[in-house]
Amino acid sequence: MRHAVSSSSLPSVRTISRRAELTPAGIAEAATRLRSWALCSGEQMAGPAFLRIAGDLHCEVHLPVAGRARPRGETGISAELSEGGQALALGDVPFASVREVIRELGGEIALDYGMAGAVEFHPDSPEFRRGTLLWPVHRMPRKLSHSEGPQLAEAGG
Repeated sequence: MRHAVSSSSLPSVRTISRRAELTPAGIAEAATRLRSWALCSGEQMAGPAFLRIAGDLHCEVHLPVAGRARPRGETGISAELSEGGQALALGDVPFASVREVIRELGGEIALDYGMAGAVEFHPDSPEFRRGTLLWPVHRMPRKLSHSEGPQLAEAGG
């Protein structure tokens, strides 16, 4: 299968996060808990929720915040500051296809460019129906670093 990947970047971001099942219901529940915690604690939300996916069954739902959040351990919510960096992006991915696309491209991207963290899914809407997959990488493909548009990548060869 062929996919149009492009160069991108991940910003440095402070988030609160919660582990969830990689299902629409699990993600919705975790995102609701994060937003509720932020509102109750007076934390200012700084952007829409997104996912970090490290496996087939679970993910971390992240909510960007403006302050120095300090959730207590018993809440099941963690605070994190990510450094950001370069990434490869694949846009307009249906949530139902996320696992399949990560399996198709993940190994090849890791081998060729070095994975620098978990794959992120940034949804186009709060319902997480479609979005952009971002692979944090250690090095960019030469043809993408000098190119303006997306390039086709072929999984499995």
